[in-house]
Formats: sequence, C-alpha cells, structure tokens
Amino acid sequence: MNLDLKSDDEALRKKFIQLKTVDDICDLLEIDKKTLIYYLYRKKGHANYKVFSIKKRSGGTRTISAPVSSLKIIQRKLSHILNLIYEIRPRVSAHGYRSNRNIVSNAVIHSGKTLLLNIDLKDFFPSINFGRVRGLFISSPFSLSPEIATVLAQICILDNGLPQGAPTSPVISNFISSRLDGQLQRLAKENKLLYTRYADDITFSNWRNSFPNNIVKEKYNALIIGSDLEKIIESNGFTVNEKKTRISSSYQRQVITGLVVNKFPNIKRDYVREIRVILNNWRKYGIDKARDEYYAKRGEIDRSPHKPASDFKLTILGKINFVKMVKGYRNSVYRGLMNQYNFISKNHYPFLPVDEDKKLGEYVWIIEVNGKSVGTGFLLEGYGLITCAHVINGGSQILAYRPTNPNKKYSLQATKVKFFIDFAILDFQEKNIDKSFFYLKKNSLPAKVRDLLLVIGFPLLYSDKKPFFYETKIVSIEEVASISRFVLDSKPLTRGMSGSPLLNNKNEVVAILSNGASNLEEASDVIAYTAVPISYLDDLV
Repeated sequence: MNLDLKSDDEALRKKFIQLKTVDDICDLLEIDKKTLIYYLYRKKGHANYKVFSIKKRSGGTRTISAPVSSLKIIQRKLSHILNLIYEIRPRVSAHGYRSNRNIVSNAVIHSGKTLLLNIDLKDFFPSINFGRVRGLFISSPFSLSPEIATVLAQICILDNGLPQGAPTSPVISNFISSRLDGQLQRLAKENKLLYTRYADDITFSNWRNSFPNNIVKEKYNALIIGSDLEKIIESNGFTVNEKKTRISSSYQRQVITGLVVNKFPNIKRDYVREIRVILNNWRKYGIDKARDEYYAKRGEIDRSPHKPASDFKLTILGKINFVKMVKGYRNSVYRGLMNQYNFISKNHYPFLPVDEDKKLGEYVWIIEVNGKSVGTGFLLEGYGLITCAHVINGGSQILAYRPTNPNKKYSLQATKVKFFIDFAILDFQEKNIDKSFFYLKKNSLPAKVRDLLLVIGFPLLYSDKKPFFYETKIVSIEEVASISRFVLDSKPLTRGMSGSPLLNNKNEVVAILSNGASNLEEASDVIAYTAVPISYLDDLV
C-alpha cells in the first residue's frame, strides 16, 4: 500500500465503507485470510502485545501495550485509512493525533488568558471498550454490517479496551470523542469560553475572573465539575479524574500538556536546563557518563547499561527537536542547543545564526487606520510598504510605525490597491524618511506544498506590540475566484496578522497572510488559513 499517493486516498475511503466480507477486509489491509484468523482467534489477546510500564513525569506509571510487528503493520494500514475518513469532517477542537495539529496548536488557543481550567478524563483509552468501537463502525459515517464491525473491532481491542500503544487507538479515540467535542464546543460558546481537547486532556479558558457554576465551582476548598459539563462528559461514556482538575490564573504558571502558556506556548525552563546539563556532561565526561547520570536522576539506572551510546544521542536529539517544535526552527534557544550538539558530536553541519528573529522583527510595521491598530505591513524592496487591501479599507488616515519606535508614526497614502487579490502598496508622505529602514526581498523561486514558512505579525489580542513569529506549513494550494491561495496549517492567526509576510528559509517573501480569525474564539473554529502568493503583486505595478 503506497500511503503517500494522495490520488489513492479517495479510493481507500470508498473501499473501506464498501466492506462486505472478511475477504474484503483482507484485500483492503493486504493480508491473507489465514494471517487475519491467526491473530484474531489463535494467537489472540496478550500474545499479540508486549505490555510494559513507563514512568510519567507527573508521577506514577503509564501502561503501554505495543503490538507485535506483524499486527502493528496491519493496525498501521487500518489507522491510515481511518485517519483519511476522520479528516474529511474533523472536530476543530481536537488537537491530538492529527496531522498539522499538536500540543502547540492546542496550547496556543489558550495563551494569555486570565483563567485556565484543566480536566483529565480518567482511563481514557481503556474506557473505550469493544462495544463502543464495534458500534462506531456500525454507525455513520461507516455504516458497516455487524459482522464486519466485529472483525474490525477485534483488530483494535485488547482486554475490552483500546490498548495505549496500538496505531489504531488514537484515531478511534478521536472518532469516539467526536460527539463529546461537538457538545463541549457548544457549551463553551454558550458560556463565552474557549475549548480544546488533546487526547484525555480537556482545557477551557476565558478572559474573566471566574468560570460559570455550570462549568466548575469550588466547594469546601475543592473543585467540583459543574452539572452541565459533568452531564456531557458522562453521557459520552467518560469520567473526570477529579484529582487532576485544576484552575490556574494568569498570576500563576499556566500549563497545558506540559507547555507554559501565560503569554505564548513555551517549554518549561527545567526542560531546557536538563538538555544543557546533558550536553555539558557529554562534552566534559563523554557520552557514557552523560547517559548514566541522566537515567540515575530519573530513577532508571537499570535502563542505562541496555541503552547504547548511539541510541542516547538520538534521545538528546529528540529533546532538542522538541524544543524546535515548540519554539520554532529560527528560535535562538533551539539553535544554540543544536549548535552545541553538532559541535560535541562532531557533525559537519553549518552553525545556525542565533539572532535572526531580532533582525527580522525590524522588517514588520504596525498599520494604524483612523487611530486604531488594524494590521501588519512590511517594506518590500522595489515596491514600498505592503499590506492587505482590506486592512486599509475605508481609512481616511493611515499611519505606520515600527514596534521598536512606537512614538514615531509615519503618514501613508495608498498608491496601488486591488481588493480582488487583497493587496495594497502604500507610500510615505514624508519627504525625508529614516534611511535605516529594512527592506525584505521577493522570493526567487515559487513556494510548494509542504514548504515551511515563517509568519511575522502583530496579533491584536496581545497588547505588548511585539512581533510574533509563527512557523507554518503550506498544506495545499487552492484556486478561489481565479486566485491561487496557499492553505496553511491550523495555528491560530488572528486579527492584526493580516498583511503579515510569509518568509522562506532565505528570508524572502513568498506570500501575504490574507485571512485569519477575528478573535481566538473564532480561531478555534477555523480549520485552515490562507495566504496570497507575492507574485500577484506584479499585477498592481
């Protein structure tokens, strides 16, 4: 099965919902009938899994049930097809186990809020039993026969629950939780809250100083889940882990799925400090001693002798790449750690500049129309100050200023405007402007699907007027009203970011962000954002 061919996706979806017999299942998963029967009826249950426990950072242990290699291959194929079906109509509030969604996209929704409510669903995977999975396949959108649903559920279940460690468990949990997500999203909107879910972690947030009693209330110094919220959760077959229910205010450290979100999603300082200690020990004492000390501190001394030095290097690299995922490829902390890793491991990779973001922040401007900050602009070599046409629409007085010098505002006039492509070119009215302005350049090569880009702009939900840097990826290119648009992954890009430049790895402008959300409540409902290629700018001149 070629899982990379997008042209096959629709055929796989149709093939799945048209399953009639066990032979059809075998054909879909590319296995013979004897193999399927062997795993389901002869070598069944724990014989198909390796069960072990790992320590959780929060304390306690987590049981992992990893399928044997052959069963894992079968489950991976099934998981791929199920994900294709789920992504047709996904729940935007679900951020776990999805392409272009992760703990960062989950956390950024709740960044900078006054109050955060964290709820954990107890025994999330084990509570999704055989009957629920079988019922899922019988119901829409699958509508499979009871016989086929039974076989598919048997492939996915261990000990009458979803095994944590099986490739099929994540996507099935998202299907099962779809009704829960829809109901909690509506409840959140009714109460002017934001809601997301990452697996068993549920988060609500708001800008007020309290939560409504139907969501959560305090009684005898304990948090009690509100009646409306509890009713929805329990009616969907889940139970709240009351020990992990907590509220945190902006005066405390607010954490979601391990990320600090008081201002923006960030890694705990202890995590970065741990990486620096490992790198320092590696440099001073060698990889073996660095590995031994790392596992000794974690209380896992017995793991050290069984983990080769080469594997531990991958562990270090994985930690550094986690910093990259959260902070971005251009972040100075990530680049500093990566440079150290390359130096100590004697990798012959070029060193990464660590002060790039500070320089790039000088290229973007805040656009003010009729006395209000409304969007972002940037100076483009050979053109002038560029922004979106809708940013300046209806403006009699247009000003712009750099965040490093907010007291110096420049008057502008629109010289070229085209609402059809949503581009505008502005010119300074002052004769003697600052000669130290920074100009970006147009891209030399067109961007492609999967290209990683950097967005720089000023979301109006933040009041500190500092440029925000979002790494985003082009997930597709679509034509809307004869205009090609880049569809970006789903990081919340809100009002104020319109007109932001999207830069490639050469810091050249490849597109302008054209649509976002009016606020974060709306952003949580937006599946994708679009940008217009900078090449359309030539239509204006």
